[in-house]
Amino acid sequence: MYDTDTNKHVNNLRYLQWLMESIPDEIVDNYYLYFIDGRFISEAHYGDLILSLTKQDVDENSFIHTIQIKGSNKVCATGKTVWKKIKKC
Repeated sequence: MYDTDTNKHVNNLRYLQWLMESIPDEIVDNYYLYFIDGRFISEAHYGDLILSLTKQDVDENSFIHTIQIKGSNKVCATGKTVWKKIKKC
């Protein structure tokens, strides 16, 4: 409920957070987010079950993301993230 506006639409920032939550721990623990491109396509509403899907892109440490409503083909958002290795001193 706190992720929605007065019309019970999911806040756009929440899509990006869901996208980030699907990144593998190995990447989150050893890399920093270098680039993110998010596209908001359609609305999700309070009560929808959301799937956050992530797959490795062709580029190293790059991921393609899809946020969709479970049980339908409705895509709410897409994105791409690129991660760079953390340099340890």
